[in-house]
Order: sequence, then structure tokens, then C-alpha cells
Amino acid sequence: MRECVPAKEAELAQQHQLYEPMLYYGSNPKIAIDYISDIHLLHHAKYFDGDIQKCIKVIAKSLYKSQNELVQTSRNTGIQLFLGDISTDVNVTINFYKQYRLHFIYQQYKKFRKQIWDKNRILSFKKEQIQYKKRYDILLRYIEKVKVDIETSKSSISQYINYGKVIAPKGSLAQIENYLNSNYYKKRDLPNFVTNKILEIANLYEKLSLLNKTLFRLEGMLDTTCPDIPMCLSDFKYTHSLIGVIILGNHEYVGFSNVETALKFYKEKLEPLGYHILQNQVLELSNAIIYGGSGFAKYNTQFNANNLKNCDAMMGNRSYEIEQTTLFEKKYVKAKEYALKTGKCFICATHYPVKDCLDKFDREAIYFSGHTHQNERIRSSDKVVYADNQIGYHNKGNFNGMIQFKRATTDCVRNPYDDLPDGYYQTTQEDYMQFYEYIGEYIGEGKLIKKRCQNGKLYVIKSCNYYGFFILNNNGISIVNGGKTKKIALSQNIEWIYDNFNVVVQKYIKILEPLREMQVQISNQLKKMGFEGTIHGLIVDIDFYNHIMVNPIDGSITFYYSPVFGEVQKFESFYEQLNFMGHTSLLEESKSDIKNNILVVSEANKLIKVKDYTVSNELMTVSRTDGAYGVSRAVSPLQRIFTGHVLRDFDLGLMDSEDPSPRKRLKSWFGRIYGDYDLKDYLVVGDNLGDFVTLMGTNGKKSTVSVIKMKSVIQRKKACWITKDTSDTIQIIERNNMYDQKTAKIWLEAILHENKILEKH
Repeated sequence: MRECVPAKEAELAQQHQLYEPMLYYGSNPKIAIDYISDIHLLHHAKYFDGDIQKCIKVIAKSLYKSQNELVQTSRNTGIQLFLGDISTDVNVTINFYKQYRLHFIYQQYKKFRKQIWDKNRILSFKKEQIQYKKRYDILLRYIEKVKVDIETSKSSISQYINYGKVIAPKGSLAQIENYLNSNYYKKRDLPNFVTNKILEIANLYEKLSLLNKTLFRLEGMLDTTCPDIPMCLSDFKYTHSLIGVIILGNHEYVGFSNVETALKFYKEKLEPLGYHILQNQVLELSNAIIYGGSGFAKYNTQFNANNLKNCDAMMGNRSYEIEQTTLFEKKYVKAKEYALKTGKCFICATHYPVKDCLDKFDREAIYFSGHTHQNERIRSSDKVVYADNQIGYHNKGNFNGMIQFKRATTDCVRNPYDDLPDGYYQTTQEDYMQFYEYIGEYIGEGKLIKKRCQNGKLYVIKSCNYYGFFILNNNGISIVNGGKTKKIALSQNIEWIYDNFNVVVQKYIKILEPLREMQVQISNQLKKMGFEGTIHGLIVDIDFYNHIMVNPIDGSITFYYSPVFGEVQKFESFYEQLNFMGHTSLLEESKSDIKNNILVVSEANKLIKVKDYTVSNELMTVSRTDGAYGVSRAVSPLQRIFTGHVLRDFDLGLMDSEDPSPRKRLKSWFGRIYGDYDLKDYLVVGDNLGDFVTLMGTNGKKSTVSVIKMKSVIQRKKACWITKDTSDTIQIIERNNMYDQKTAKIWLEAILHENKILEKH
């Protein structure tokens, strides 16, 4: 019988409350915003034979079409965010925004053209209205006559039958005729003239219905109005139906002396077209406050004014950049306070990422940004960031100009599987993507999942509020790990996976629980001190560049600074790291609470006393794939079992039962020698054509390995088959000196022993 994960372990998995509806304060939570950034037109001109005008037209049209599609499939948003880096050429940037707006102007113009009224059309319309009025009056009088005829006919048969109660409920004329021919009516034994009157009344009602429809159309024609004075094409005026917000990226500032000069230029050129250029400014709407600005990179010590394109005053001038970011921060605080005061949703739109220009996230804000060309979307209870529509550079080719807006909404996100009882179900890619949005994790566009589903079926397993996603095809079962897949079994028996699902979940939680408990303690203490405390893999973030890594083997802690992935500077203690960050006063504040709070004592000690003496005062380059980083990357998806109740890996070795379904492999590997990338050889001494084989090392020790894993390392050329069958193995052992006598003896005995067992059967 299947059992749920024990309550004690489940409590740990629920520490991150990601099951709350994602609603933001404001009188109307259902707000939708379309957004895009980093189009870089000059870069993409090469895909249009260097014709920048063609590039502008194609991309602007594509963007306009995507906006139309969003309107058709969802409610109209009215808000569009352009988050910067259209081009370093001001003329190209202006032409792009003009070209995009022209599509809206042309649509309005076409509608206006159909409504133009010259003198002749006005005279003709007024004559038509006189005729419509005459027809309307005549028809109205005739309808009244028909109504009188109906009532007269009803009265003439009322002593025999009540038309309203008996006949009218039967429905249409055809249905009434059927009733009159039925035995139910014939049993009434009514005179023939009554039957004829009933048919007459039914026909009058049908006629009355048609007359009323004609009357309704005439009323519509009479309600139509025309202008009192003639109109012509020159009377057309474009009305701004959309709120287009433009944030200047660092590329838009190129060629200008300073920020103010650039801002003045773009406002003069683009605001007459209906755009709003925001630079440390607020745009107040009926249901939202939009605060926008470039932001710049005060808090980024690696990529900033020293090495990025910008206006002349900022190139190589960090003090000017810091000054601009500080101004952005001050007005951001005021805008947020105003949004809270007015009860409106607070939207913050920047070009630079939040970590560069604010160095913190507020739960009260919804952030939109670009600049990095690294798409990410975060929608959790702690922060909401949309930076996942950065077009960037298409250096690998295959760009056809088809770009589109993405839409963000402030609706609550629903778990599509919430109503399902425990079990396994075939699901869709759309529901899978919605589930990940629900738990607040961005996993890309789902292109790989969509491709995998073309030749397979996507399943969801739900059990005790934990979830797992699997793809079944002719080659077996793969587990879905975010936007990727990993083959785990040759079988297609999803019921077998479901029957063992709780067992595997429970074992993963038991393995990861000690690490998670320590990380949660560290995270909570960091949050109390005002730091981020985000957990991912083995790492707990202090802020964007300072981190704490927990060793899962011995629980030791490493404090380090990493401005770029792969570059680290270690610290001897947490105090030394805070000193480097300029925050030692925070530690003193924590120490002052030690006497009154035992939780602070244990957590502060965990941060203060634990040291790593292998330190360096300089940045070191470390492997991004091996070592601690490699382990952290492997652990990170497994921790979704705590943050989202999702199992992202599935080790068949943790299961309690074997697959009872027919075997997929036809030929046994028994008796073959297998060599791995560590130059260690193994003899296959057990193979029942299932998902596992038993290996024997040269020392005689046995181990169980999955067939999938062996095939994977062979495919990656990190291992190989040394022999092709048992006879080949015996020949190598007996005739060659590849193995010592002890190994040769135990391997031959293992082969002979298994052969005897097979002969008996």
C-alpha cells in the first residue's frame, strides 16, 4: 500500500510558502503588461542584407502583429514597456518607434476613411432616414394589428383549451404541429375549428417574431447619426489607444553629452507620437503606478561605466554613474510610497537589472528589466521579476525578424493539477508551463519539452502534494527536469514509477534534509540582518555578489565574494566578509540580541565561529562544472522538492520494487567486460534484461548500476565495452595477461557459476 511522506519531513518541504496566490496590492489586481527589450537593430541588419530600413520595417511589423495576437487571445492590456537598447544610432531608434506607431495610425485611418461624410452623403443619409421612419411607423402599426388578431383568436377557443398554458410551451410552429398530430392531443377530442385556430395562432406568432426582428433593424438604422458638417481625410486625427512606455538603455545614450541631453531629445521626438519616456519619473494610471528609469549600474563592480557604452559624461566615469543611480533610487522610494498610499499596483521598469541599480527587491513591486541578455522570470512570494524577453544578439544565425511581446499579468496563478486526486495523468505542455509559473520558477519557453512531446506523451504524477513529470516514448521513460529531460528507464510502465514515487521522494528528503536545515537556519539569520538569504544548490546568497556555501559532507561553511561566475575570493570568517561589504555594524546589532534570543545565538555562532582557513585576498578562478560548483549545480534541481514540491531526478536504485512489465532488451550483457573513464574494469555478472545490471570489480566486489547510466557514459565516450560476449571474455582472461591471477580466478568462477544456474533452469 502506498503511503504519504511522513509529516515531520513534509514540514521541512513546506517552509517556502509558494502555494499562496500571487496577488499584488491594488484596487484591480488583474493588470496585464506587454514588454520587450534589447532588440539591437544594427546587429540584426546583417540578416536583411545590411538594409537597416528593411530590418526596421520587418521587426516593427512583427512586434505589432504579436500585440494584435495578444489582444485577441486575452484582454487588451493598454500598457506596453520598451525596456531599452533598440540601437546606438539615434535615427534608427527614432525610425523604429515611428514605424511601430504607424501600424496603429494606419488601422485608425482605415476605420476613419470608412466614416468620412461629404455633403452628398449627408443629404442622402437624411433622405434615407425619412424613409426608414415611414417604414418603422407602418410596421409598428401592423405589429399592433397582429397582436390584436392573436388575442381575438385565443379568446375564440378559450372555452376549449388555454393556448398560453397548453400550446405555447410546446415551442415552435413545427413542434406545435407535431403535438396536434399526437395521440395526447387527439384524446382531447376537440372540434376541427379549434385545431385550425391553434395553427392560425401559431403562424401569427411566427410572423410576429419576424416582424419584430425587422423592427429592431430599423431602430438601429434610425439610431445611426451623421455629422452636421462634412468631413474629409484632412480631418483625421490619431488618438493614442495604448500606453507605450519607453525606458532608455545604455545604447540609446551613445552620442549624447549626458543623460539630460539624451532625455530631452527623445522626449521631443517620441512623446508627440503617444509614447511616455520615463527617466526617474512616475506615470500614474487608474489602477497602477509605473516608475521608470534606466537605473544604471551603481552596484555592479564588474560591468559598469568603466567598460559599457553610454553617454560621454558616463564613459569611464563611475562617480557620474553612481550619482545617476542614487537619483534613481531616491525617486524609486518616493514612487513606491505613493503607490502604497494610493493603493495602486506598483510597477518598476528599468533597463539595467535590479541588482545593478537597486541592490534589493521589494515585495510590493513588480520589476521589468533587460540589459543582460540572460532571460529570467521570477514569480515568488518574495519577489516578482520579468526580464525574460531580451532579444539580444543572434550570433548563430537563423534570425528572420520574428520577435514578439511577452505578457505579464498580476492575476493569481493557479495550480492546474490542484483538483486532481493522487495518481498519474497524461498532461499538456501548457499545463506543465503553468505549473512552473505557479511555483514561481522560470524554465524558459519549453521548446525542448514541446519537441520531446512530439514523439512521446507527457505525464504528471501527483502524490501527497508532491509532483513529478515524465515523458513516455518507444525508448522508455524520461524525467522532466525543468526545461530539460533525463532518461531514467527502458520501461514504459508509468504505473511502476507511480507505485515507487513516494518511496523515492521520502529517500531524497531524508538525504537532503540535514543540508536543507542548515541552509534554512543560515538563510533566516541573513534575512533578519536585512540580506537576501536565497538558497540555491549548496549556496545561500548574502547579496548578488557575496555568498555562503555549505559543504553537505561535513557541514563546514565557506564565505566568498564572486563578481563573475567562476571567479571567487574567500574570507576567513563571516565577520571578515561583512567588513569587506562595509556592514560590520549589522553583526554588532545581532550580537546585542544574543542574551535575549537563543535562536540568534545558535545562528549567529554558525555564521561567526565557523571558519575556512584556505583563504586568499585575491580573486581565484575555479571550475564552473567540477568541484563544489559542480555539486551545487547537481543539488539545485533536487532542492525543488522543498521549494516547489517537485521531484526533478529519479534514481531507480532508490525504488523498492522491480518493473513487472516485459523486458525491453533482447540480448543479455552477462559475461562482458566493461571499462570506465577511471581505467577500472568490471565484469557483468548479473543481467535479467531489466533496468539494472550487477557488476563485479577486479577485487571481487559487486555493485548495481542502471543500464541507462552505462549507455550514457559509453555514448559520451567516457567508457567502453572491452569484450563483446562471454566467450570473448573467457578468451581474454585465459590467453592474455590483462588481469592478475586472483581477478582471473574470481571472474571465471562467477561466469561458470551463473552458467550452471542457467543450465538448471
